[in-house]
Amino acid sequence: MVLFATLAGCGDGDRPSAADPRPPVPEAETREVPGYPDRGVLLFGPAAQGGPVPLVLVLHGGASHPEGMRRITCPGGDLGSPGCLDRVAAAAGFAVAYPSGGLIGGSWGRARTWNAGGGLEGWKCVSGPACFARADDVGYLAAVVDDLATHYAIDRARVFATGLSNGGAMSYRLACESDLVVAIAPVSGANQLAAAQGCSPGRPVSTLHFHGTADPCWPFEGGPGGCIDPTPGNFVGVEASLDATAASLDCGPVPSSHPLPDTAADGMTTTRLRWQGCAGGSRLELLRVSGGGHTWPGGFQYLPVVNVGGQTSDFEANAEIVGFFRGADPTPRAP
Repeated sequence: MVLFATLAGCGDGDRPSAADPRPPVPEAETREVPGYPDRGVLLFGPAAQGGPVPLVLVLHGGASHPEGMRRITCPGGDLGSPGCLDRVAAAAGFAVAYPSGGLIGGSWGRARTWNAGGGLEGWKCVSGPACFARADDVGYLAAVVDDLATHYAIDRARVFATGLSNGGAMSYRLACESDLVVAIAPVSGANQLAAAQGCSPGRPVSTLHFHGTADPCWPFEGGPGGCIDPTPGNFVGVEASLDATAASLDCGPVPSSHPLPDTAADGMTTTRLRWQGCAGGSRLELLRVSGGGHTWPGGFQYLPVVNVGGQTSDFEANAEIVGFFRGADPTPRAP
């Protein structure tokens, strides 16, 4: 981005000097967020930290929680796998935080949701309780970053967000309503806020979107969907969402198309769509999984295929996300 130099300059005050008292990010910690009881954060830091590190916010899906989201990113659900998102990110020098959406409570146990927009003109309120309550989850996530950057050597100018479903849609809301993130990578969740309430980003935010064409929960073409969320209304379609994003980034209208190798022979194929000429060097890409479901590519099939559709192993979303964020880093580092 043209903005990268500016962003890096804005973050200079957050970067610890030799005398900076902030310690490095711990390898693993659970933190409470001041002012937000019962909305703690799982935090993971890289082993080698020679200075301030970038931060990835990983936002769980609706009716889930941070621990569940972490497991979904792990191949086969194995929390000890080096292929889990926090491990892949740590190897690249990123800290990773799994924040908590608002607690639903009652018989739902630990289930939580984010207010990702909607609830107007026939658009589904994504996702349920948090949206109906008009929860200020942008404010909460800003408080998460503020708390972590106050206590640890985290660079506020290098904050990124990803998430599944409701969490993916929430990452879009962050891009629309705050200057918190440099880039986002939503999985199986589109920009419901832009469709219903509009989107006015203060700067270009690079976007890498993942979505299956056979997603029964957030249909690729849009519409009712909602295999888990019974809230009435329609989801915005992926193409409509990305067309709006392309327009906001001043990208060319027609993306280039690049098929990925079909290595897994799992009945699914993936095409990378890449928009050209986006403003300030920002980037917009879609990894469209033909036949794919409401899942995290290369991660954990958290519910049966009959409920959420299939998960491809032709590529690993974690590697794609970390690579994309490295390319959108306002302060590029040596590989």
